[in-house]
Amino acid sequence: MNFRENFLRTIRFENPEYIPMRFHINASCWHHYDQETLQDLMEEHPFLFPDFERRERVVPEYALHSRRDEPYTDPWGCVWETSDDGITGIVHYHPLADWDSFPGYKKPDPVVSNGQTPLNWDDVKADVLEKKRKGELVNGGIPHGHTFLRLQDIRGYENLIFDMTDNEPRLDKLIDMIAEFNYEQIIRWLELEPDVMRYPEDLGMQVGPMISPEHFRRYIKPVYEQIMKPARDVGCIVHMHSDGDI
Repeated sequence: MNFRENFLRTIRFENPEYIPMRFHINASCWHHYDQETLQDLMEEHPFLFPDFERRERVVPEYALHSRRDEPYTDPWGCVWETSDDGITGIVHYHPLADWDSFPGYKKPDPVVSNGQTPLNWDDVKADVLEKKRKGELVNGGIPHGHTFLRLQDIRGYENLIFDMTDNEPRLDKLIDMIAEFNYEQIIRWLELEPDVMRYPEDLGMQVGPMISPEHFRRYIKPVYEQIMKPARDVGCIVHMHSDGDI
């Protein structure tokens, strides 16, 4: 069976032939470590790197929020900065650090953005159709940090925790705005009939979650239920990445 068939069997506990796994070499590794050594490792592990082709020099493409000394403003107005090419930056400017800015604040256009970067749905559709033609696994989904971390990026972590503690009414409106944007993205993805819908988000630290269970149930869980329901309703596999100790 091919990777897609084995992957789906694994998810459904239907006796796969092997445990599927994915090994990722971060883009920053290519300028921190000897490229020949990295390529030797990849060449020696064809199971993890089945499509590997040796190159004279690897020039990775850095994500917009992973470029050294190039601050990136995402579609929500958050400004990302990093000190190392290939390492995801952190938000240094929170567009709603002050609630006074909220009246004129608007969500991005889901037709041209996924909330993190620009997006061309024609290209997405073409890619999905090509994967289906080849019998490959089709992953749909929304960017990492779609809800809780998006709130943190927009408001700032401490501000967000105080908002939750104080029952700030404007927080509910901001959450509704983010949930609506995510929902529109998901509906567009489901029209392409993916095998899996992915909802990556970091919730855990080294010890314990970043917010209390009470705040999670009050503010975050309802959004998860809302944005995962369309996938569940059509029988699409839901993949939830949470990270850390939850």
